[in-house]
Amino acid sequence: MKFVAIAFLISVILIAGCASQTTNTNAAYPTFVIRSPAQGQVIQGSTIPVILDGVQNIILVTPNGLAAEGQGHFHLYLDNSNEILTPRLEYDYQNVAPGEHTVRIEMRRGDHSPFNPAVIKAVSFTVAGQMPSPSTIPPPNTTNSTVSVKEFNITAKQFSFEPNTITVNKGDTVRINARSTDVTHGLAIAQYDVDMQLAPGQTQTTTFTADTAGNFSFICSVFCGSGHGSMRGTLVVQ
Repeated sequence: MKFVAIAFLISVILIAGCASQTTNTNAAYPTFVIRSPAQGQVIQGSTIPVILDGVQNIILVTPNGLAAEGQGHFHLYLDNSNEILTPRLEYDYQNVAPGEHTVRIEMRRGDHSPFNPAVIKAVSFTVAGQMPSPSTIPPPNTTNSTVSVKEFNITAKQFSFEPNTITVNKGDTVRINARSTDVTHGLAIAQYDVDMQLAPGQTQTTTFTADTAGNFSFICSVFCGSGHGSMRGTLVVQ
């Protein structure tokens, strides 16, 4: 009888331990939804807006190589393309060819490692490829001839930008022509909602108004190798 009592006590302890472990796995877990594009949507034109929503139980931060508890970011894939790393909830894919495509988005930790279980969403859509005719595109605004346009050509390569500092005046229109000479890089300026994907040998252009004075970092937003975290530059708005 003594042996039976001891065996029963051990069983109770083991069951309690398992119950405790099960309870811990029910803790709040990161989640999100893809609001756009919708599953099966037919999209006119070649620009595909990706809009995320419903983010819970996570703080979105720019990836910095550190796996801080409760922080993360997104890895975006269009079909089999190189991944885009971003904490943003909105991103536009440009010049997407007509046909069927799939966007796959995975939430990752700060060091790019996946959660366990993985947090992944995907939707499939079709690009119809119809663009507006030239007659429907409004002409550029030429009424204000005093607007100053500052244009810069930036080259990205492992692991630097050239030039790595650009200076403008507050109120200037800034045009950046950026290209990569080796692997796919990104160029992101969070304060001005700039996030460019730079495929090797292709030039991408973005334009924005420098309406806030200060020093603003621009970083590589696409993981490009061991020196990715130190690849940055500075936008100076005087």
